[in-house]
Amino acid sequence: MLEHVYHEYLKHYAEEMKTEVLLMNETEIIIALDEDEEDTDFEKVKTFIKTVKELDNALTQVAMVTSMNRKEAWGLLQQYENLAREVGMTTTEVADLSIYFFRQGRSAEDAMRMTEVAAKAAKVAAIDATESANYLTSAINGFGLAASEAESVADKFAALGAASASSYEELAKAMSKVAPAARVAGIDIDHMMGFLAKGIETTRDAPENIGTAFKTIFSRMRELKDIGKTMEDGMDVNRVEKALGTIGVALRDSNGQFRDLQDVINEVGGNWDGLTRNQQAYIATTLAGTRQQARLLALFQDYDRTLELVRESQSAAGAMAVQHSEYMDGMAASVALLSNAWQEF
Repeated sequence: MLEHVYHEYLKHYAEEMKTEVLLMNETEIIIALDEDEEDTDFEKVKTFIKTVKELDNALTQVAMVTSMNRKEAWGLLQQYENLAREVGMTTTEVADLSIYFFRQGRSAEDAMRMTEVAAKAAKVAAIDATESANYLTSAINGFGLAASEAESVADKFAALGAASASSYEELAKAMSKVAPAARVAGIDIDHMMGFLAKGIETTRDAPENIGTAFKTIFSRMRELKDIGKTMEDGMDVNRVEKALGTIGVALRDSNGQFRDLQDVINEVGGNWDGLTRNQQAYIATTLAGTRQQARLLALFQDYDRTLELVRESQSAAGAMAVQHSEYMDGMAASVALLSNAWQEF
């Protein structure tokens, strides 16, 4: 396979190079390069050989982690080249990124879809592509979403990063700490996005601390409701129910079943401005415990702003595409495209 690629390259550049290197076979080229030939034409071939080997390594990895053979893996090359031009990365970078998703056992279609989203998100957020893939996977898996919803998730991070005093990376990092716990607690992804954005912009605490705080709060409520555990601070489900009852919020529905925490939080937030400071502190401590009280208070203060951020997440479709388009108009993308052009043969 490599020999065929070398020959295609030499044929493609025959008119441009016009040197005796065109008459050499693969072995002779490598020998010449080992002699540190400084001729520009040899440098072109040297760069090309390095690129092909990197691509071959990436595509070999694809074959190893899937049911594809090497020929089938190399058959993805055109897709990688097209995607590289679209997202502003090199072909090798795109191929390497796809391996991350192939390792998850995803189909080629899903792996390529998520590769595209993760690559664009990396540029929008100015983060490493692997980090982007990690954050995307955490959110997708945490909320039990399909690969087809990956772009929607990235849209939400991008939109809220622009609409709040947070960023794509901060929101994604916080979400990676709390997504599974939020799902179990009955919090949908849009509300969780809004909760995190509000917590980050209000406290300016580290995003991982905000995510972990909500995870702790949700876990606390699960232990109180589902297990009937009495917490270290003496709090139990009856005391929580009594505390919420003092402000007209029910912990259970008419059938005696515990309500989703999202509904409870929204009702508490809707009543918040009518509570005294002592009531607010009492409710926050009851739900969150002493250690996380301040972060829950940050969520409830100006709850209209929290709901505004939730709505921003709900209407985020297309946000990443707009921001990525702006990136592609910039210098960084131009450099990446120039590098990618060299890889196309």
